[in-house]
Amino acid sequence: MMRDSWWELVSNVDHKNQKLGEESFVEINPEIRFYMLNEGAAYYLNANQADSTSAIKYALVNRVLNMQEKSPGEDRRIELDIDSHVEKNGQFSHDINQLLHDFIPNELLKYLREIHTPSYSYLNPRDQIDDIPTIEDWFTD
Repeated sequence: MMRDSWWELVSNVDHKNQKLGEESFVEINPEIRFYMLNEGAAYYLNANQADSTSAIKYALVNRVLNMQEKSPGEDRRIELDIDSHVEKNGQFSHDINQLLHDFIPNELLKYLREIHTPSYSYLNPRDQIDDIPTIEDWFTD
């Protein structure tokens, strides 16, 4: 499955000094690269403790727009890794839970084929929408 291959690849990358939204280039063997290319456009995004929920949302939307621009109409997938953002009880913070339970499934998923997070995998049961609003439309009140 793509998710297992992707996590295996990105687990070997040091993301501690990476800024939110920076692309990670991972050296992969030709067999995995071929598999991933046949599966459409995929991005890995690592959100750290220093990243606000707004910044994470912005980076996710920006990734979707970039994928549509670089690979129009291709199936789009995102692997979201969230470091920290955990409360004392071991659960994700309220803002991150809102991102995982509301923003991703209700607003972002329709523009993707699937998105995988540390606690959930969402698969879009319909065709993904390729007419994606601009970044300004997403974040202008």
